[in-house]
Amino acid sequence: MANRDAAAFKVSLAAPALYRCQRITDYDPSTASHRLGQLQERKDSQGQITRRDIATLLHDGHTGLARAKAHKLMQEDRTGDLLEVLEMCVGVVLEHMDGLDA
Repeated sequence: MANRDAAAFKVSLAAPALYRCQRITDYDPSTASHRLGQLQERKDSQGQITRRDIATLLHDGHTGLARAKAHKLMQEDRTGDLLEVLEMCVGVVLEHMDGLDA
C-alpha cells in the first residue's frame, strides 16, 4: 500500500509540470513578447534588490559573499540582455506574421 501511495504522490507532483508544458504549446504568439517583457522587469527589480544587498555586504566587510552575489548578478544581467533581444526578435516575427495574414 505504501508503494502505491508513493507512486500516486509522484504523479501528483509531476502533473502540474505536465499541465504547464501543455499550456506552453497552446500559447498565443502575441502574448509571448508581453510575457518576456514581464519576466525581464521581474529580473530587473530582483537585480536592484541584489545591488542593495551587495552594497550592504561591502559596507559590513563581507567581501567574499558580496563578490559571489556580484558574480551571480552579472550572469543574471546577461540573461536579462538575452531576454530583451529575444523579446525584440519575437516582435519582429509577429510583425511579419501580421504582414502574411493581410
